[in-house]
Parts: sequence; structure tokens; C-alpha cells
Amino acid sequence: MKTILIAVASTLSIIAAAPVLAGEAGVKVHLDPNPAANGACPATVVFHGQIETAKPMDVTFHWLRSDGATHEKTKHFEKAGKHQVSEPWTLERNYKGWEQIEITSPVQVKSEKALFEVRCGKSGK
Repeated sequence: MKTILIAVASTLSIIAAAPVLAGEAGVKVHLDPNPAANGACPATVVFHGQIETAKPMDVTFHWLRSDGATHEKTKHFEKAGKHQVSEPWTLERNYKGWEQIEITSPVQVKSEKALFEVRCGKSGK
């Protein structure tokens, strides 16, 4: 039987606690500094974020990862407010990395990085 340990950098919670504001466009972005994981390896780490808009608009954003992969999405938000977004990442081995949200339209702004570590191993070792 395998177990998994997820370690998240504790200092990131201070850095990522305040959303990043994109100037006059009225768009804020925040990424939860404590990603959640489920099960033994392969493990899925789920990143949760929030995009806040000052009015209805289309927002294009990318999930950036420490392994170089990116995933682009465009969402139409019908009203102003806070909008939840999430992204899973499945890992089959030990890995230490990060994930980040980058908004590219209507303005360009990035969240802080959410740091994590996956450790797969046999139970009791």
C-alpha cells in the first residue's frame, strides 16, 4: 500500500492572502496557497482560485505549472463578483513544484504561486 504526503510552503499563505489587482480593469486574481490532494500515487492535486471582476466580462486565463505545461481557458462572467476556478494535476511520482494563474485578457496579471510537494512511498517507510 502506498501513502502520499502533501507539503505546502507555509510562508506562501501570507504572500497569497491578498488578491492581485489588475489596475483600472477591475480584475483580481487569487490562488489558494493550500492545494488539496487525494489518494496514494498516482495523486491528484487540485488547485482552487478566484477571479474577481468589477463588471460582466470575458476573462482569458492560463494555469501555469512548474513542469512547463499550460492550460488556457476563457470564461464569460455574467455579473460582477468573485468567481471560483479550479485545476487538477495528476502526478505519478514524487514531485515538488508550483501552479499559478495568469490572466491575459482583458489585462495581464498573475496570482502568487501555490507551492506543493508530493511524496509517494510505502506505508510506514
